[in-house]
Amino acid sequence: MKHITLSALLLLAGVSTQAQVFESDLEVWADGLPEGMGGVKTSIALDSVFQETENVHGGTSALRLQLSMGSHKRFTTLATSVTAGASYDITFWVRGSGKVRTNIFDGRAADSGYGTYNAYVELTDGTTWQEVTQTVLCANTSAEGEFIFSVFETDAPAHIVIDDITISEGVVVPPVDATIFEIQNTTDVSGASPLVNQAVITSGIVTGVATGAGYFIQDGQGAWNGIYVNDAVNAPVLGDLVSVTGTVQESFFFTRLSSVLAFEVTSTGNTLPAAEILSGPDASQEQWESVLVTVPDVECVVLPTPENFQQWTVSNWQGSIFVDDLLYAATPTLGQFYTITGLVFFSFEEWKLLPRDLNDLSIGSGVGELAGATVTLFPNPASNSMSVDLGGLRGRTEYSLHDATGRVVLADIATQDRSTIDVSTLTNGIYVISLRNGNATWSTRVAVQH
Repeated sequence: MKHITLSALLLLAGVSTQAQVFESDLEVWADGLPEGMGGVKTSIALDSVFQETENVHGGTSALRLQLSMGSHKRFTTLATSVTAGASYDITFWVRGSGKVRTNIFDGRAADSGYGTYNAYVELTDGTTWQEVTQTVLCANTSAEGEFIFSVFETDAPAHIVIDDITISEGVVVPPVDATIFEIQNTTDVSGASPLVNQAVITSGIVTGVATGAGYFIQDGQGAWNGIYVNDAVNAPVLGDLVSVTGTVQESFFFTRLSSVLAFEVTSTGNTLPAAEILSGPDASQEQWESVLVTVPDVECVVLPTPENFQQWTVSNWQGSIFVDDLLYAATPTLGQFYTITGLVFFSFEEWKLLPRDLNDLSIGSGVGELAGATVTLFPNPASNSMSVDLGGLRGRTEYSLHDATGRVVLADIATQDRSTIDVSTLTNGIYVISLRNGNATWSTRVAVQH
């Protein structure tokens, strides 16, 4: 696999001398701000910025930031020069009650100019000082760079108090080659990637595109093999095999690639990985995040409205899942059964299915055409047996039943216009039944529930 821009990144891979780019003991204040801070990317109101003089870490003053519950704001350094490919170590002392994290603004084309946020440091006791070092990766050389302290849900009386800040250019760590599986596969209960905040080079076939925002890529079929790339610059199409260099980020428990430093289309027109056939609850699990799946025969029970952000709900005996309009705005019918193909997505603490276009929605039923005859399958779901009505079809008709892994679990010849298939020994789940008559074939998904 070629990486045409990697050499430029590796030129920066030598060990730096830890050049210091910013330092403040927060002792000097003017007009309600500490010297060197309050850049244009600051979003916190100035009446929420205070000079703290009690229980400081060093000297006689520190910086207190306080917010109302449920909000998060930025407080930044003044503009400074930053270099593409460089990493910066942000070291500071902090105490209080609330959460704080760091980031960089470097004017990059993607992500509105912002880098990847580090994980929040959560503080609870209000009085104990702790030293924190977080690293940010710069993607764009700029004289207008700003280093960010992002605070969230601070609590009185301490809120978040910061003191003795040092920002140094650190060792540039080149991106590592990693498969999507290696990025996504995790045992962390939060679902966080084992490579979070690591720059990686990975590749996959484009399976979905969010125009102007990013795209999904997948490397083969199966769990842990899909990922979303947050990239507003490059515009691949379905079937492109792409190589991406970016940073692994956890955004509200959703793993994605961000801060894209290099992108290449290595081939086009590739066959997309086959969609995994899953129930709604099964698709709502970490290992299927950003993977292409099909959820069969689910009923629309809640229509999309502005009040629910154009999100609709589908359900069957196995459970439910939300359907979102990030890639395609569908117009479902209340009470209609659908078989839906799409990408698994997680946002606002909810698992969702993202159909890509009208072709990803089909009417979920057991009625179809085989060699010009109408075929009916019932009941669906089935408990002990199901019937196949061949609608007067003549000639030898064979059927086979496949489980979710593609394994044939039943196979026989339908000898009558209406044949009964015994499913009493099958485990509960979704199956695909296929019928063949001469050169004609017909398939549909069926559910077994005892």
